[in-house]
Amino acid sequence: MIRLKKLGFTLVELLAVIVILAALALLTSTSIIKLLKGSKDDIYEVQVNLIIDAARAWANDNLNLLPDVDTCKYLTLDDLVNFGYLNSDIIDSRTNENMNDELKIKITSSNNKYNKIITDFEATDIVEGCTSVY
Repeated sequence: MIRLKKLGFTLVELLAVIVILAALALLTSTSIIKLLKGSKDDIYEVQVNLIIDAARAWANDNLNLLPDVDTCKYLTLDDLVNFGYLNSDIIDSRTNENMNDELKIKITSSNNKYNKIITDFEATDIVEGCTSVY
């Protein structure tokens, strides 16, 4: 009797390899997605800090425009861009949308020095009762 050499893989062996590769792909893809989301959140925090620093620079340069005691004024992100405190439009890294349209920065003051610069990107009522600086 003549024996033939085995030249390849059986269907069961191929299916087993495909199942193992699919499981590995699933495990690594969820880790990569979590990593990307975390980096987008980190970029967002850097953007928020950049905006707050720009608002502080604006307040230091424009003491005469700061609000009186117990009142508040607000700036828009467009104001900071137009007067050169930020270089360009800011894109929200989480949503890829332009932040300039809705963002307002609330500034309160006492004794011609700013007390607080508040940015709340989720709330639309943070500047309720405030007037624009321009």
